[in-house]
Amino acid sequence: MKARKMLILLLLFAILLPLASCSRGYGFYQSVYYDLFDTVTVIRGYARNATEFNSSVSVLYEGLSRCHKLFDAYKEYDGISNIATVNKNAGASPVTVDKEIIELLEYSKQLCESTSGAFDCSMGALTGLWKDASERAEQYKGGEGSEAETEAASVLPTPDELERASELTGFEYLEIDKENSTVFITKEGVSLDIGAIAKGYAGDIALEILKESSIKSAVLSLGGNVCLYGENMEKDGLWTVGVQSPFGEGSMAELRLTDKAVVTSGDYQRYFTLEGRKYHHIIDPETLYPSEKFVQVTVICHSSALADALSTALFVTELEEGMALAEKLGVQVIWVESDGRVTESEGIRAYKQ
Repeated sequence: MKARKMLILLLLFAILLPLASCSRGYGFYQSVYYDLFDTVTVIRGYARNATEFNSSVSVLYEGLSRCHKLFDAYKEYDGISNIATVNKNAGASPVTVDKEIIELLEYSKQLCESTSGAFDCSMGALTGLWKDASERAEQYKGGEGSEAETEAASVLPTPDELERASELTGFEYLEIDKENSTVFITKEGVSLDIGAIAKGYAGDIALEILKESSIKSAVLSLGGNVCLYGENMEKDGLWTVGVQSPFGEGSMAELRLTDKAVVTSGDYQRYFTLEGRKYHHIIDPETLYPSEKFVQVTVICHSSALADALSTALFVTELEEGMALAEKLGVQVIWVESDGRVTESEGIRAYKQ
C-alpha cells in the first residue's frame, strides 16, 4: 500500500530531470505532469540552472491548472465558475465567468463561422451522447444470438436521439456579454464541449507565460498538442517533432521547425470497438456519427488554439474543401486516409529538411 501511495504522489507532482548541458551555459531540463486535461503534459527546455527552470515551470503549471479547471465541461471546482457551470445553468440564468472563458468562446464562435460549422463547440448535446456510449461500451461483454445483438445495439445512441441532440446545437443559443463578463446558454439541453480547442488555447496561454519566464526555449506537449518556443540550442535551432503513424508504432513523418504549434487528431486516440467496428470521438456534424473521412489530420501553424480546432474541423471536412480552407487560413496540414493515402499541403515540404 505504501508503494502504491508513493506512485500516486509521483503522478501528481512534476518530475524534474536534468537532461543535458549546453555549451552556452544553459542546461536542458524536463518536468512531467499527469493531472492536466486528462493527458500527460511534458515541458522540456533550456534554463541557466534547475532552480530557475523549476521556478518558471511552477508558474507555468499554475497557469495550465487554472485553464484545466476553467475549461472543464463536466466537473465544477470550488471558487470558480467554469464551462460545466455554464452548461448546468443552460436555460436558467447567465453565469459570471473569467475573461479566459469569454475570449475562448468568442474565438470559438469565429472559428465556427470560418470553418462553416466543421468546428462547433456548441455540439455538447451530441458529443455527450457518444461519450455516454463509450462509457456503456466499457460494460458491454459481447456474446452470441439475438440477445447479444440487442445488448450491442443498446450501447449506441439511436438515430432519434442523435437527431434531437443535433437540434440542440448552435451558437444562436449562446449569449456572450463581454461588458458584464457573463455567458448564457438560452435553451435548456444545449451544452458546450470545448474539448477540440481547450488544450490548444491553454497552450497559447502557456507560451505567453514562457515568454515572461527565465526559460530560454522549450517544447511543451499537452498530449497530442505540441508547442515550440524559441530555438533548440543543441542543434541548428530547429526542434524535431515526430508525427505518429495512425497504423501502428513509430512515426510517419519527422518535422523540423520552431516557434510553431503542431497538433494531431486521430481516430486511434479515444475510441471504443463494438461488434468489430471502431467508434471514435470526432463526430461529424453532418452525419452525427464518428467521421470516416480520415484516420489522422495534423495541423502546423503559429497558434496552438487554431491548430487544435482545425485538426478537428479538417478531420470532418472533405479533402478538397479542407485544402482550400487550409490555404485560406495559412496553415500547413497532413491528411491520412484509411487506405494509407497521405496528402500534404505545399508548405509541409519546408519542414522535412
